[in-house]
Amino acid sequence: MADKEFTDWLEEDGGGLALFVTKPDPRDDPNYHPVIYIRNSDDTSTLNPDFSTTTTIGIDIRLLNGQYSYGGGTNAKLSSIGTSVYGLYTGSAQRFGYVTEMHGYGMGDLCAESRKVVYGGGPVNGDEGTGWSSVNYLHQQETLNKTTIASKPSQSTMNTTLTQAVTRSKDAQTVTVASTTGAVVDQWIVIDQEVATGSPNSEAVKITAVGSGTISGIFRCNHDNGTTITPALVFNVTDQTSFGQDRLLVNLSRSHYDTGTVASIAGGGFTGLGTTWTSAMIGHAIALDNDDYSGPPFGSGAAALRSWHQILSRSSNTSIGIHSYSVAGAAGYKGKGVGSGGYDIYAATKILRMDGATCICDSANGATWDVGDNVEQAICPYTDVSGFQYMMKHYTPNAENLRGFMSVQNKGARKFATGFYIGKGAEMAASVAGGGEDVGWGVGYQAQGCETGFATFESTLSAIRLGSLEGNGTTDIGGKIDWNGTYLMPVSADKGMKFQMTFNGDGALQSKSVDEVGLGGSLEFLEWVGMFRQTPVLVSALPTADDAIKGCMAFVTDANSSTPGAAVVGSGSNNVLVVCKGSGGWKIVI
Repeated sequence: MADKEFTDWLEEDGGGLALFVTKPDPRDDPNYHPVIYIRNSDDTSTLNPDFSTTTTIGIDIRLLNGQYSYGGGTNAKLSSIGTSVYGLYTGSAQRFGYVTEMHGYGMGDLCAESRKVVYGGGPVNGDEGTGWSSVNYLHQQETLNKTTIASKPSQSTMNTTLTQAVTRSKDAQTVTVASTTGAVVDQWIVIDQEVATGSPNSEAVKITAVGSGTISGIFRCNHDNGTTITPALVFNVTDQTSFGQDRLLVNLSRSHYDTGTVASIAGGGFTGLGTTWTSAMIGHAIALDNDDYSGPPFGSGAAALRSWHQILSRSSNTSIGIHSYSVAGAAGYKGKGVGSGGYDIYAATKILRMDGATCICDSANGATWDVGDNVEQAICPYTDVSGFQYMMKHYTPNAENLRGFMSVQNKGARKFATGFYIGKGAEMAASVAGGGEDVGWGVGYQAQGCETGFATFESTLSAIRLGSLEGNGTTDIGGKIDWNGTYLMPVSADKGMKFQMTFNGDGALQSKSVDEVGLGGSLEFLEWVGMFRQTPVLVSALPTADDAIKGCMAFVTDANSSTPGAAVVGSGSNNVLVVCKGSGGWKIVI
């Protein structure tokens, strides 16, 4: 497309621009398909030599009047959005709402974004408040995908192998096969049927032509000579809402297996008790009763969320392996554990492609899938989730100017309640009865590889404030400082503190306060669980006795007397405990 220059602005009431594009390719680039492509090559020669700006897309919004009514008889709010991005992704891909990539090789500021929000108004009922960002949600799918098989087109019966290597291409290509028996144009086949894996290479291919010892189609993956070709399982569903490519589909209408129990789990291996697991179950799906979640937004019974894992191996009647994964490649089971051991195994398949309401799946794994069958698309139980990930790199020595990852400063006239807050919503407590947890985070804040893990200065109330049953918490554990064995924590029942000083045993120093009627108040004291040990010294090593160290104790090994109350003198052979009585000198205790 030739470059165009626009010199006039169009001003028109009721105008606008709507683009509905299928398979965009404005640059004739098979690796990059934007709907709109803009390149700004501005040499800035016509800009004023002042504080000027060059912008590729400038958006100027002038909202003169709107509507903002809620809870008073009318619920109506106008939303004004500068840029709105909505993505509906059925296909498997790396999916991003927006991507900013900056390369700055000249001097000066370089930032991915700069935001400024100036406010003068206040909240109305139903608001989320004012900020750089409104409430953001990152959550797992909250509805089950259950539907029915509505129809089945004619299925391929082709079972053979490639007799050549195939190189991926966006264009149709003809490949040689060991047999063309069962090959029919417009039917779907599976190239490289495989068990569940974190590195998939299986694909569905529609046959576009059949020749003598050859078939044609679009092969988007590389395949070796000898790779299997099997029939694809193809059917139409009554509702494909939220269906997605490469997701697991479970057939709930066929007979299932639940004999015996899952006795133990090690890594991705399940060990059964009283089970007869067969090799025909490979490719099917297993769900443990203990992993079921029936709390909100799901429900009990058929409305519960089940954690379906595809079975990838079977080594005996009591041993199977399941598929799980992480971004680090960890293949171990990640659920709650066996519980009572109850489980269900149902027939399952993977959706290789979606075409409207048509599901093109891998081979049926020996199971029957018919019209009227109830199927459920599994919500992935091993999703790997991180809210934000930031990575920084720098190489030249520049300690003074490498200031930090984030700086948060209050430059106004009033304090804000919290700089950083980590908590949990009330919804978590409601989830417990359905199998959820009531703890929001494993670790609220973690620092690793730092010179100083946490530093605080110029606090006006306290540097660190911890909860306790006696103070501003609901439990003393909330005030515990733990060194992975030793710890310091409040003991509200004794109105004191406990310092567990040893990793083994219970050598603890505890402060207590007890009411003493005779004293007319309380008595505070330290209690030691364990033994005290004074490092033995010679009498000559004792400091000069005076009032500054009155009450200090020591253990000497060369006293010439063991008489309690006597002044200690060295050059003897007695081991005694001594106490400083100030100007009265060091005296033998025992």
